[in-house]
Amino acid sequence: MRVIEGDLEGSDAYIVSSRGTIEIRARLLSARDYDLKQDMRQIDILDKETYHSFWQWILMILLGLTGVGLLIAIPVFIWGKKLKFYARFQPQKDRSFTVEGGKEDWQELQAYLNE
Repeated sequence: MRVIEGDLEGSDAYIVSSRGTIEIRARLLSARDYDLKQDMRQIDILDKETYHSFWQWILMILLGLTGVGLLIAIPVFIWGKKLKFYARFQPQKDRSFTVEGGKEDWQELQAYLNE
C-alpha cells in the first residue's frame, strides 16, 4: 500500500497480519506502527473498484476468436480482475491518513473491516 494523504505522504504502508498492525515506512525505517484493533478509531473505505487492464482485454478478445481460446478467455475474465482501493485510517491520537492499495492488501485488510 502507499500513503497518498497525511503526514507521511508518499511512504509505503504494510499490514503485518501476525501482529495485527499497520506499519508505515519512510526511507526503509519504520516511521509509525498502529495496532488495527486498538489504535484505530475508524477505518473508512473511500473507493473500491475492480477492473481489467487494457492488455487483458486485448488478450481476451484474441482468445475469444477461437473455441479453445474461449475456454481460456472465460476464466481470465472471471478471475483475472485487478482491484484498487482507497481507505482512510483515523488513529486515536494522530491525524488521519489515506492509503491506496491493491488486491493483496485488500485480502489482509478485509479481516479487520468485519470486526
